Amino acid sequence: MTMLDTRLFVDSSTLLGFKNQAKRLALSGQFRPSGIFSGQNRSKLRGQGLSFEELRTFRVGDNIKNIDWKASSRAKNRVVKVFTQETDRPALIVCDQRPNMFFGSQVYMKSVVAAHMASLMAWLLHLRGDRVGGVVLGSQKSATQMPSRMTSQLTQFMSSIARVNQSLGDTLPETSREQSQFQDILSENLHMLGSSGTLVLVIDGLELIESDISLLKRLSMKHNVIVLLVTDLLELDYQTATDLVISDGYRQIKLDNDPKDIQRYQAATSDQLASIHKAIHQSGLPFGDFNTVDEPYLQLSQLLKGNR
Repeated sequence: MTMLDTRLFVDSSTLLGFKNQAKRLALSGQFRPSGIFSGQNRSKLRGQGLSFEELRTFRVGDNIKNIDWKASSRAKNRVVKVFTQETDRPALIVCDQRPNMFFGSQVYMKSVVAAHMASLMAWLLHLRGDRVGGVVLGSQKSATQMPSRMTSQLTQFMSSIARVNQSLGDTLPETSREQSQFQDILSENLHMLGSSGTLVLVIDGLELIESDISLLKRLSMKHNVIVLLVTDLLELDYQTATDLVISDGYRQIKLDNDPKDIQRYQAATSDQLASIHKAIHQSGLPFGDFNTVDEPYLQLSQLLKGNR
C-alpha cells in the first residue's frame, strides 16, 4: 500500500487519532478581546445552557434561587422552576475540500489544514457532550453526516473528509470543475442545527464574500457560529514567488514576475482579504486565521487560548 504524504493528503486514521489532542483543548465561552477570536466586541459563545421543564412545589434541598415568586404568590406556597441541562446540543462542522483548497506553497496543503481543524473541532465538541455532524464541501457535491453522539457516526464523518480530500489528487474531467456553492449547501443542511446549535465553518480564507458573512451573522442570532479561515502565504504575497510553475491539475503556468502584474495581484488580494476581515469584524463573529506553515493543532491551541 502506498504511503500518503501527510503534507498533501489526510487519511481517516490520522483524523481519528486527533481525539487525544482534542482532550487538551478547551472551547471557552468567553474569549479575551485581545485574542484573534474576537470581533468588534468581546465574543461570547453560548454555553450548553438549561432548559425549563416545569413548576412544582418547593422541596427541601431545592435552590432558593429557582423560586418563582410570582407563581408562589398566586399559589400561596413556594413554587420552584425545574430545569434540565442541555447535554447534547447539535454541532455542525463544515469542512471546505473544494479544488481551490488543493494548494500549498509552504508545508501543508490548505485542504490538509482544513481537514485537521475540522476534525479537531469535531472531537472537541464531541468530548464535551454535543451531538456532532458535518458537511464536507467537494468539487461538485457535498458529503453530509447527521449530528450524533455516537462515535461510529463521527468516524464516518472523518472518513468522508479523508475520502474527499484524497480525491483532490485525481485528474478530473473538465465537466466536474464546477464547485459546490457554499450558501446553497449550508442552507440545505441548517435543519441539522435545530433551534440552537454550534456551527463551525472551516473554509478558504479568500472565498468568503459579504453575502456569506451576512448569512452567518443572521445564523449567529440563534446559534454559535465560529469561522476558521485558511490561507497560504503565496496567495497573500505573490512577490515571494520566483520562477515558479503552478498547476490546477489541468494546466501548468509559470508565474509572471512582471512588477506591474505583481502589484495588481497584491492590491486585488489585499483588498479582498481586508474586505473579508472587515466584514467579519463588524459582524462580531468569532473567527481565526490559519496558515499552511505551522502545525494545525498548535495554531488551534493558540487560538482558543487567545494567544494570537
